Amino acid sequence: MILFSLSLTACSTITKTDFIEKTIPPIPAEPSYYNVIWQSYEQLYCIDVHNAKNLLKNMVLMQSYQDELTKILEGL
Repeated sequence: MILFSLSLTACSTITKTDFIEKTIPPIPAEPSYYNVIWQSYEQLYCIDVHNAKNLLKNMVLMQSYQDELTKILEGL
C-alpha cells in the first residue's frame, strides 16, 4: 500500500497552462475603385478606351488588395 501511494504522488505533477494568442494584423482598407461605364450595343456590352483603362486600374487595385489579404492569412 505504501508503494502504491508513493507512485501516485510521484506521477502527479502540477502543470500550468499558458494561452498564447496570436496577434492578427488589421484588415487593410479596401481601395477606392474607378468608375467604369458600360454601353450596350446590339445586345453586347462595350466600353470605350477611357473606361477600359479604368477597368484595368481597378483590376490592379483588386489584385493588390487580394495579395495583402493573402499575406495576412498565410501569417496565421
